[in-house]
Amino acid sequence: SVLGLAGEVWATFKDTDKPFAPPTPTFNGVDGDTELSVEIAEPELCSRYVAAVVRNVKIAPSPKFIRERLKASGVRPINNLVDITNFVMLEYGHPMHAFDKRYVTGNHIIVRKAADGEKITLLDGETRTLTPLNLVIADTEKPIAVAGVMGGEYSGIMPDTTDVIFEAACFDGVSVRRTAKQIGRRTDASARFEKDLDPVNAYNALLRALELTEKLGAGEVVKTIIDVDKSVPKDRSVLYTPNIVSDILGIDIPDNEQFKILERLGFTHRTELSAVTRTGFQEYATPPPTRLDIKSQCDIAEEVARIYGYNNIPSKPCNFSLSGEILPEERYIAKLREAAVAVGFFETLTSSFVSEKQNNNARTDNTHSVKIRNPLGEETALLRVSSIPSALTVLANAKGKGQYFEVLRVYEANGEVTSNNLPKERQLLSVYGGGYGNNGFYEFKGAVEEILSALPIKYPINYAPSANYSAYHPGRCAEISVEVKYGQSGDVIGVFGEIHPSVSGAYDIKGRVYSAEIDLDKLFVIVKQSGDVKYKPLPKYPALNRDLSLVCDKTALSGDVLKIVKQSGGKILESAELFDIFTGGSLPDDKKALAYGLVFRKPDGTLSDGDADAAINKILKNLGKQGVVLRT
Repeated sequence: SVLGLAGEVWATFKDTDKPFAPPTPTFNGVDGDTELSVEIAEPELCSRYVAAVVRNVKIAPSPKFIRERLKASGVRPINNLVDITNFVMLEYGHPMHAFDKRYVTGNHIIVRKAADGEKITLLDGETRTLTPLNLVIADTEKPIAVAGVMGGEYSGIMPDTTDVIFEAACFDGVSVRRTAKQIGRRTDASARFEKDLDPVNAYNALLRALELTEKLGAGEVVKTIIDVDKSVPKDRSVLYTPNIVSDILGIDIPDNEQFKILERLGFTHRTELSAVTRTGFQEYATPPPTRLDIKSQCDIAEEVARIYGYNNIPSKPCNFSLSGEILPEERYIAKLREAAVAVGFFETLTSSFVSEKQNNNARTDNTHSVKIRNPLGEETALLRVSSIPSALTVLANAKGKGQYFEVLRVYEANGEVTSNNLPKERQLLSVYGGGYGNNGFYEFKGAVEEILSALPIKYPINYAPSANYSAYHPGRCAEISVEVKYGQSGDVIGVFGEIHPSVSGAYDIKGRVYSAEIDLDKLFVIVKQSGDVKYKPLPKYPALNRDLSLVCDKTALSGDVLKIVKQSGGKILESAELFDIFTGGSLPDDKKALAYGLVFRKPDGTLSDGDADAAINKILKNLGKQGVVLRT
């Protein structure tokens, strides 16, 4: 509020006088004991309701200074009566409302819970269906406002309005927040009530509205103010020890200076006999009524620090040791992040919530999606079951350009989600990008390989074509697996490839898009099985390099050929890598040529040509059994 900020300025700059005085309307109107009655049926949800009647109102534009101040605060001026309520809300931080008295049937206001299925048309023209969880302000026949959120269609001020009811109330924050979310209408008033407000301030806000009404000549204020106060005063004193506050802040602030700071912020201070030991005294600080957030000495320390000045608190090292350790999984994730950044990818952070439309566009099965019971909207109705919708949303915002990665979680439900049947959570590494050329598949595969190489995995990582993923192009998609046991199919840890054009097109992305999804939970198990990284000394003896150009069927997988090469090369084969693929020319249409670079080396002596030839002959022999021959 403006007055709250003024109090902060006063406390900070130590002016001599407080910047404001309580409102003092003169009440020139008639007495109004029979004008209106108020009843609070739900005192737990409404602690105070203050109301007053203004007769013979003159609806007109507000003075220029009020209109300009409202505009500067982002509020649209409407007319003098409505502008007064908004002006007071900004000034005092307490929402108000003005009812057209002729539409309050029976001159009786009751604050009650809505009946199940009860309907109300609000000022925005939309009709809402209410439940008993909603608090309403009603007359003897109908609800005329949703408490703390918005008034009803006929509650507002109209050009022919003659008598007005000003009201200021204090509603339960949780109730207002739940209702605003349920009816899908969060307002300036609800945003303030959600934080819980001071019942005392409600009375002051009403007095200020009546004072402005008289000053602007907007109507005749009836003398009687109806005040139904169900609030229960609570002792909100906080145990306060100046020495402890100094310890929290790490600087010795004299007791008297702390007392002055708190006093200027509206705190009161008292000392009383200790109730625990009955010896010595304990000090207490009581925050002002508007500061409902002050609940501990840490809160008091923050108040002292910000007025004392953070710039006056010197930096110094901690005088205590920090305990705890980084988990292995956290180290692995850090290595993956470093590797992804090193190959040119930018990290993103996306929401776990997606819409059903996003899932459908990404061809994601909604069968196992977790539905949110109270979503903020359709765009956040589900928990993601795949990283694809989030990745494509980022790329769509980036016009299909750039390379990105994210460590995220996905959620899979198995039936109805209950406290005993929670969704399965999986942690994924999502790597994706757009703007690639014709060789994008291999460029992206190389980036994924480089990222995975950051972890100490001693088992072979294989890439096999797959058409089992609906979001990916069936001819440009591969499963990533790790062959933990020799000769057995590897454990699938992820998938990578080109996103299907119809999927990327649904997100209005042009060009080729590539994505990889790697299950980190599975990957980390394999990393732990691989054991610790062991130091290996640099080789003392020279290596022999040989190239092999092989001919095989076009359908043969390079990974399968490479596996035979490595298994047949023996202990002297240090490494083997594919460096070329050739089709056409003198080769038959159903054949292709694969070229591998081999490195041979002995750890304990100089390798001879005969040793390398023997190894190559064995490789060719085993390859021949699979129809792979030396290219001539």
